Amino acid sequence: MTKALQFLLIVFLSLSCSKKSDPAPSTAAIYFPPTSGTWETVTPVSLGWSESAISDLSTYLNTTNTRAFILLKDGKIVFEQYAGAQLTSSAAFTSTSLWYWASAGKTLTSAAVGIANANGKINLDAKTSDYLGTGWTSLTSTQENKITVRHQLTMTTGLDDYSGGATGDSDCTDPSCLIYKADPGTRWAYHNAAYTLLDGVISAGTGQTLNAYLSDQILSKIGMDGSYVKNGYNNIFYSTPRSMARYGSFFSPSSRLRCPRRISSCNPHFTRSIPISRMQAAFSDPRACARSCRSPRPSCAPACSPPGVSFS
Repeated sequence: MTKALQFLLIVFLSLSCSKKSDPAPSTAAIYFPPTSGTWETVTPVSLGWSESAISDLSTYLNTTNTRAFILLKDGKIVFEQYAGAQLTSSAAFTSTSLWYWASAGKTLTSAAVGIANANGKINLDAKTSDYLGTGWTSLTSTQENKITVRHQLTMTTGLDDYSGGATGDSDCTDPSCLIYKADPGTRWAYHNAAYTLLDGVISAGTGQTLNAYLSDQILSKIGMDGSYVKNGYNNIFYSTPRSMARYGSFFSPSSRLRCPRRISSCNPHFTRSIPISRMQAAFSDPRACARSCRSPRPSCAPACSPPGVSFS
């Protein structure tokens, strides 16, 4: 995970430094690949990009042992390269090989929680113990009952993120490892354990396993593969590189999504494109999407999604 983050930082810093001026925003339509079939490509030459720079990029990727790299422009593939060995064997890493998302998988968990909230399955401001049961921490009942699902999402549970109890493992999700440090909402700390337990919240709220709900509500809708695999106390998401690119493209700030009908009695003309920020807002407040799409009635509050995709 550290090497991946270092590489991303290098790329972002390289792109942000030494520029003469901000580029003009793209006016091209944002392409999203079909759930099956061919992902459209565009050549660097057609974009006016330097072919020698692409060659230098390829060389750099090889020297940094990068296994997969996909460059998209307005959703279309400009450059794609695979190298090195697979995660669990010496076989060559290819477009069909799996890799782990590490903490990037938290974006999938939060999206699943948001969709479940929009569908009335999970209340973000409900006590976590409503879903995990009492005694999921070592706190007193008064302390524990102050922790909500929203606190888990925002990493403000107040639990000690360094303790790990007798195990010494800060990722430990056992009750004995979850120790009081501060009142929820008063302290932020990056804490895998409390976030991982959102998986149990999703299962309790939806009646489905995390993988089943994720597949039904997101993966199958946008053509992704992948699943969570238990690794110690953590659940780690694995997928092919293109699935990660697909998910990233779906949540790109430049994407434009539209709100389709959620139920047949709603106004059928939800056609106004909205920015992704509104979709993210709808995860925490489904009425925000309805307002963006000018729904005639709050009861129609549509989930935001690409054209032809419904998250209901």
